[in-house]
Amino acid sequence: MKNPSTIASVVIIIIGFSNVAIAQAPQNEEQKIRQVIDRATHAFGQGDFEEWSSHWMHTDGVLFTYAGSEEFNHFKGWEELGKTMQETMSSLAETRKTDPMVERNNFHYEITNEMAWVYFNQHDNLGETTLDKFETRVLKKVDGTWKIMHVSVIEVSPY
Repeated sequence: MKNPSTIASVVIIIIGFSNVAIAQAPQNEEQKIRQVIDRATHAFGQGDFEEWSSHWMHTDGVLFTYAGSEEFNHFKGWEELGKTMQETMSSLAETRKTDPMVERNNFHYEITNEMAWVYFNQHDNLGETTLDKFETRVLKKVDGTWKIMHVSVIEVSPY
Protein backbone atom coordinates (compact mmCIF):
# COMPACT_ATOMS: atom_id res chain seq x y z
CA MET A 1 0.00 0.00 0.00
CA LYS A 2 1.28 3.45 -0.90
CA ASN A 3 2.13 5.91 1.79
CA PRO A 4 -0.73 8.47 2.18
CA SER A 5 1.77 11.31 2.73
CA THR A 6 3.49 10.47 -0.60
CA ILE A 7 0.15 10.53 -2.42
CA ALA A 8 -0.76 13.82 -0.73
CA SER A 9 2.61 15.30 -1.76
CA VAL A 10 2.08 14.27 -5.39
CA VAL A 11 -1.43 15.76 -5.37
CA ILE A 12 -0.11 19.03 -3.89
CA ILE A 13 2.64 19.20 -6.53
CA ILE A 14 0.13 18.56 -9.35
CA ILE A 15 -2.24 21.20 -7.97
CA GLY A 16 0.67 23.60 -7.61
CA PHE A 17 1.76 23.13 -11.23
CA SER A 18 -1.80 23.45 -12.53
CA ASN A 19 -2.25 26.71 -10.59
CA VAL A 20 0.96 28.07 -12.11
CA ALA A 21 -0.27 27.16 -15.59
CA ILE A 22 -3.64 28.79 -14.93
CA ALA A 23 -2.02 31.90 -13.50
CA GLN A 24 0.29 32.24 -16.51
CA ALA A 25 -2.40 31.80 -19.16
CA PRO A 26 -3.87 35.33 -18.86
CA GLN A 27 -0.40 36.88 -18.82
CA ASN A 28 0.47 34.89 -21.94
CA GLU A 29 -2.66 36.23 -23.69
CA GLU A 30 -1.81 39.75 -22.51
CA GLN A 31 1.65 39.37 -24.04
CA LYS A 32 0.16 38.17 -27.34
CA ILE A 33 -2.27 41.09 -27.41
CA ARG A 34 0.46 43.55 -26.52
CA GLN A 35 2.58 42.16 -29.38
CA VAL A 36 -0.22 42.79 -31.87
CA ILE A 37 -0.64 46.36 -30.62
CA ASP A 38 3.12 46.99 -30.68
CA ARG A 39 3.58 45.52 -34.15
CA ALA A 40 0.65 47.44 -35.63
CA THR A 41 1.91 50.69 -34.10
CA HIS A 42 5.45 50.05 -35.31
CA ALA A 43 4.17 49.31 -38.82
CA PHE A 44 2.16 52.55 -38.78
CA GLY A 45 5.25 54.48 -37.63
CA GLN A 46 7.27 52.95 -40.47
CA GLY A 47 4.54 53.53 -43.04
CA ASP A 48 4.23 49.80 -43.70
CA PHE A 49 0.57 49.51 -44.64
CA GLU A 50 0.73 45.79 -45.47
CA GLU A 51 2.18 44.90 -42.06
CA TRP A 52 -0.21 47.26 -40.25
CA SER A 53 -3.14 45.78 -42.18
CA SER A 54 -2.16 42.23 -41.24
CA HIS A 55 -3.04 42.94 -37.59
CA TRP A 56 -6.61 44.01 -38.38
CA MET A 57 -9.88 42.22 -39.06
CA HIS A 58 -10.96 43.00 -42.61
CA THR A 59 -14.70 43.24 -41.97
CA ASP A 60 -17.48 45.81 -41.98
CA GLY A 61 -17.41 45.68 -38.18
CA VAL A 62 -14.05 47.42 -37.65
CA LEU A 63 -14.04 50.89 -36.16
CA PHE A 64 -11.34 53.53 -35.70
CA THR A 65 -11.99 56.75 -33.78
CA TYR A 66 -9.49 59.57 -33.18
CA ALA A 67 -10.39 62.62 -31.10
CA GLY A 68 -7.95 65.48 -30.71
CA SER A 69 -8.11 69.16 -29.89
CA GLU A 70 -8.12 70.07 -33.58
CA GLU A 71 -9.63 67.04 -35.28
CA PHE A 72 -12.07 64.19 -34.97
CA ASN A 73 -11.99 61.17 -37.28
CA HIS A 74 -14.30 58.19 -37.30
CA PHE A 75 -13.91 55.34 -39.80
CA LYS A 76 -16.32 52.40 -40.02
CA GLY A 77 -15.62 49.20 -41.90
CA TRP A 78 -12.39 47.85 -43.34
CA GLU A 79 -12.94 49.32 -46.80
CA GLU A 80 -13.09 52.89 -45.47
CA LEU A 81 -10.43 52.42 -42.80
CA GLY A 82 -7.96 50.58 -45.03
CA LYS A 83 -8.19 53.17 -47.80
CA THR A 84 -7.87 56.09 -45.36
CA MET A 85 -4.93 54.61 -43.47
CA GLN A 86 -3.07 53.74 -46.67
CA GLU A 87 -3.45 57.37 -47.79
CA THR A 88 -2.48 58.64 -44.32
CA MET A 89 0.66 56.52 -44.18
CA SER A 90 1.68 57.70 -47.65
CA SER A 91 1.09 61.36 -46.75
CA LEU A 92 3.18 61.06 -43.58
CA ALA A 93 6.18 59.78 -45.56
CA GLU A 94 7.76 63.24 -45.70
CA THR A 95 7.53 63.85 -41.95
CA ARG A 96 8.08 60.26 -40.78
CA LYS A 97 10.68 59.83 -38.10
CA THR A 98 13.32 57.16 -38.63
CA ASP A 99 12.91 55.92 -35.07
CA PRO A 100 9.55 57.03 -33.66
CA MET A 101 9.16 57.07 -29.89
CA VAL A 102 6.19 55.23 -28.35
CA GLU A 103 5.82 54.72 -24.61
CA ARG A 104 2.84 52.99 -23.00
CA ASN A 105 1.77 52.43 -19.41
CA ASN A 106 -1.23 51.78 -17.15
CA PHE A 107 -2.48 48.79 -19.15
CA HIS A 108 -5.79 47.21 -18.21
CA TYR A 109 -6.96 43.98 -19.88
CA GLU A 110 -10.31 42.20 -20.02
CA ILE A 111 -9.92 38.91 -21.90
CA THR A 112 -12.31 36.12 -22.82
CA ASN A 113 -11.64 33.13 -25.09
CA GLU A 114 -12.46 35.07 -28.27
CA MET A 115 -12.45 38.78 -27.39
CA ALA A 116 -10.17 41.19 -25.58
CA TRP A 117 -10.50 44.77 -24.48
CA VAL A 118 -7.45 46.73 -23.41
CA TYR A 119 -6.85 50.36 -22.55
CA PHE A 120 -3.65 52.23 -21.76
CA ASN A 121 -1.89 55.59 -21.80
CA GLN A 122 0.42 56.34 -24.70
CA HIS A 123 3.08 59.01 -25.18
CA ASP A 124 4.38 59.20 -28.77
CA ASN A 125 5.76 61.30 -31.59
CA LEU A 126 4.08 59.38 -34.42
CA GLY A 127 2.60 62.55 -35.88
CA GLU A 128 4.04 66.02 -36.26
CA THR A 129 4.20 66.61 -32.48
CA THR A 130 4.69 64.61 -29.31
CA LEU A 131 1.36 63.79 -27.67
CA ASP A 132 -0.11 62.07 -24.65
CA LYS A 133 -3.09 59.88 -25.49
CA PHE A 134 -5.58 57.53 -23.89
CA GLU A 135 -6.15 54.54 -26.16
CA THR A 136 -8.49 51.57 -26.28
CA ARG A 137 -8.30 48.42 -28.40
CA VAL A 138 -10.83 45.66 -28.92
CA LEU A 139 -9.41 42.49 -30.45
CA LYS A 140 -10.96 39.26 -31.66
CA LYS A 141 -9.20 35.91 -31.73
CA VAL A 142 -9.39 34.33 -35.18
CA ASP A 143 -7.82 30.88 -35.68
CA GLY A 144 -5.69 31.44 -32.57
CA THR A 145 -4.43 34.89 -33.63
CA TRP A 146 -5.53 38.21 -32.11
CA LYS A 147 -6.79 40.77 -34.66
CA ILE A 148 -7.73 44.39 -34.00
CA MET A 149 -11.40 45.28 -34.46
CA HIS A 150 -11.65 48.65 -32.77
CA VAL A 151 -9.28 51.49 -31.90
CA SER A 152 -10.17 54.60 -29.97
CA VAL A 153 -7.56 57.32 -29.50
CA ILE A 154 -8.14 60.43 -27.41
CA GLU A 155 -5.47 63.11 -27.22
CA VAL A 156 -5.09 64.16 -23.60
CA SER A 157 -2.10 66.51 -23.99
CA PRO A 158 -4.15 69.60 -24.80
CA TYR A 159 -6.63 69.12 -21.94
